[in-house]
Amino acid sequence: MLIRVLSAMVGLPLLLAAVWLGSFWFSALVAAAAAVASVELALMARRWGHRIPIPLVSVPAVALVAMAFALSRPSVPPPAITFVLAVLSVMLLAWLVADKGRQMAVGRPITALAIILYAGGFLFHAPLLRAVDHGREWVVFLLLVTFAADT
Repeated sequence: MLIRVLSAMVGLPLLLAAVWLGSFWFSALVAAAAAVASVELALMARRWGHRIPIPLVSVPAVALVAMAFALSRPSVPPPAITFVLAVLSVMLLAWLVADKGRQMAVGRPITALAIILYAGGFLFHAPLLRAVDHGREWVVFLLLVTFAADT
């Protein structure tokens, strides 16, 4: 219990500062959360017997959050976002081809895709929400509701 209180004393001011300072800092914090979540989920998957390489799931999860930040900026051209999606798709395809000779089960690629979509896909909307009018207030409201329901 003491560790939770101490981490909240340090983490909550940092979180509120990132929300308050602007969309770049908030997006960086959300991308870090996506990376941590994907690593934790990949380690869980190893306990289930699916050896998922951690960079294979953490890089695309962070890239999804980065794409959301890019979409919130009017100066980023849409072809750049398409390029990022193409690179991520080729990366996943290369892993599937390289793993073909190892009697790969269908569960490993599905687990990897689920980790990417769970860690990065759910957090994809946070930078977009922060970028709308009164987005800062909406994000603070969502954080307060989440912390109130989680405590």
